[in-house]
Amino acid sequence: ADWLYNLPEDEFDRNIALLNKMQVAIRLRALNEDETKALYRVIEDSSSNQLLLTGAYILLAEYTLAELHFAKLSADEQEAFLTYPIVNLWPTKRRNEVRACQKTR
Repeated sequence: ADWLYNLPEDEFDRNIALLNKMQVAIRLRALNEDETKALYRVIEDSSSNQLLLTGAYILLAEYTLAELHFAKLSADEQEAFLTYPIVNLWPTKRRNEVRACQKTR
């Protein structure tokens, strides 16, 4: 994930790269303070879209906030998001609830 994060910004969105890097980290260990702060910077960045916000909140284990931002996604965006590996970091029960709500849209 480091190679992706270190690509020039014009080649890959830095915030997406950061979320990917943090996914790898969180699968190996708890996030450290600097990593957590980096995710909060993504959240505070006014250019962050709902996809980024949903992912950042999942990584921070702020599942209610992740669900609120997920609900703001279009049906197509929700469907795509549910195929991303980051969804596996959402607790199964909550992930299933989100999927059930998404199907009723």
